[in-house]
Amino acid sequence: MQANESLSQTARDVGRRIRDLFDAANMPSLRGVRIEVKTDYTVLAGKVGSFYQKQMATELARRVPGVQRVVNLLEVPCYQCDDS
Repeated sequence: MQANESLSQTARDVGRRIRDLFDAANMPSLRGVRIEVKTDYTVLAGKVGSFYQKQMATELARRVPGVQRVVNLLEVPCYQCDDS
């Protein structure tokens, strides 16, 4: 059980470091991103305001030690799409 607790703590630390980078990035939409750290990958989910912000989220997460791979599920709204 101790190994699982250690892994869980490491995942929380990685998630916290990613969150700190997102908060410091001066992009308010990154504050709402959900971060889920798994053993060999990190998932980013939610909505951001642009493709640039989506890419920045990936790049920022990759900077954190312990992040091996980023799965970016962030959605960017389509302001020119016709929803009718």
